[in-house]
Amino acid sequence: METSTAALGRPIKVGVIADQTGPLDFMGIADANVARMVIDDINGAGGLLGQQIELYLEDSETTDAAAEACATKLVSRLRSM
Repeated sequence: METSTAALGRPIKVGVIADQTGPLDFMGIADANVARMVIDDINGAGGLLGQQIELYLEDSETTDAAAEACATKLVSRLRSM
């Protein structure tokens, strides 16, 4: 049986991919800022289920190839932690 993140006292990891550069950066920057704000609010209120949340933010550069690379990076990074 898998041990939960809360039982181990580890933070909950959340990955977000947003278009922070490129033609849609105006939307992606807003998305990234909202993600930061929400995570900060949740952590400020004691976290999620008593655990703090760690945000891992990646820039998809408004391209499919960059978004795919970001997703692969986040999955690899968050799995290994």
